[in-house]
Amino acid sequence: MSALVKKFFRHYKGKYYYVCNISTHTETNEKLVNYINLELPINYWSRPLLMWNDLADGRPRFTQVIPFVDHLKTVQEHLNKC
Repeated sequence: MSALVKKFFRHYKGKYYYVCNISTHTETNEKLVNYINLELPINYWSRPLLMWNDLADGRPRFTQVIPFVDHLKTVQEHLNKC
């Protein structure tokens, strides 16, 4: 699980995301991937880990990528505001 944290991913539909952390649902103890989109405005999202690792349309839902310089700037700017 921790192998996902602080990494960049491309969704199978083409958008890019950054994984902030893994959390645990308070009611079910289900593991959740907490991530942000890399397009403005930035939004926080959570998705069950099982769904994150699942296939969509026969291919991985998320694939780890090397970030673009613009992505690094977006994440750094957002983290500086927190």
